[in-house]
Amino acid sequence: MSGTYLLALISESMRHGMVLKEATFLFDNMILLFILTILFVLLLINVQGFKYWLSQTAILAVILIIHLYLLFLQQQSNLLFYLELFAFTLLINLLYVQFVVKKQNRHLQNENIELTSAAFTDQLTGIYNRRAFIQSCDKEFDRVSRHQCKKPSVAIMDLDKFKSVNDTYGHDIGDDVLKIFSSVLSEQVRNIDTVARWGGEEFVVLLPETSAEQAKVVLERVRLEIPKKKIAGAEPLVVTVSIGITEIVDLSSSVDGAIKLADNALYEAKETGRNKICIAKN
Repeated sequence: MSGTYLLALISESMRHGMVLKEATFLFDNMILLFILTILFVLLLINVQGFKYWLSQTAILAVILIIHLYLLFLQQQSNLLFYLELFAFTLLINLLYVQFVVKKQNRHLQNENIELTSAAFTDQLTGIYNRRAFIQSCDKEFDRVSRHQCKKPSVAIMDLDKFKSVNDTYGHDIGDDVLKIFSSVLSEQVRNIDTVARWGGEEFVVLLPETSAEQAKVVLERVRLEIPKKKIAGAEPLVVTVSIGITEIVDLSSSVDGAIKLADNALYEAKETGRNKICIAKN
């Protein structure tokens, strides 16, 4: 007897239900109970929340309905049917687990992006906050130290008489002034520069590979542009800014140390008339 003939004989026998015996009612239900138990255990192992539990319960309900329907039609199913049914439902279970896991991973990734953004972004102005600025400076100092690049400059600026703006026009107008200034600052500096809100009405800028004199040229654009801006609801108001700049000489010094030197220059600009730029004497 050839192998081809034997395969054909087996196939024909299976088609007429001659290989696997017809299952009894008790045997049918025992097999079904066994499959439902395994799937329920898989459900418990792979629980991903109420929606997942609900969907898996629906799958089990479909299996039970199919079984009852077959019995109602008096079509006794056999072991082969249950094995196929089990493989199919197991595949659905595994695919759904993968879908849920991927969905949760995307959700977690989005949450991480939002948390990172919140941790390094000033909520009012949308630019970097102090933490992000310090991190950027540390990276730039390390880059310059390793590659022997031209040293950067750091600037700090303060909106002149900002307290009187809040006292006269209210904090809502004060917030608008901060937003407008941060927008002007971001637009007027170069793409390589990093701007941040240091706190209150103080803003800082990191200018890579830039001398103090070159930084003054860049920031002069900011100083000249901000008074041109009209503040809605407070049109007589003219905003000016004072700026202090320091060129980083000692890369081993901290960011706070560099800001302190720039702050000394800012104090000089304030004391000598405001609305001007001064360079720190290192």
